[in-house]
Amino acid sequence: MNALEKQVEDWVHESVKKRIEFNAQEAVAFLESLGLLQRHASASDGTETLSVLHLNAALRNLPVSLQMLTAPRQEEADIIEGYDKDYYDEKEEKYRETEKTRKRFGWF
Repeated sequence: MNALEKQVEDWVHESVKKRIEFNAQEAVAFLESLGLLQRHASASDGTETLSVLHLNAALRNLPVSLQMLTAPRQEEADIIEGYDKDYYDEKEEKYRETEKTRKRFGWF
């Protein structure tokens, strides 16, 4: 895979003038998880080849948006509610006050 990694790194450098470190193993694993790539081992010489689906078949296998793979939120309404944040503006004092109330009255 070193040859593939070098080719990708050189292509990115030529295209956008930035140096990157490309990890082919991660890319192959990601494409396999989407069902877009398959490994084929050769019995005669022990080499491994990779193949991908035809473009039309690949498009049918892809999720509607890549956000579905990376975003922790479940629905589009979560953006409006603020559930897409990785942190919350709740202060420790307010948290302790709310916790006292919950202990006294329960969750209702």
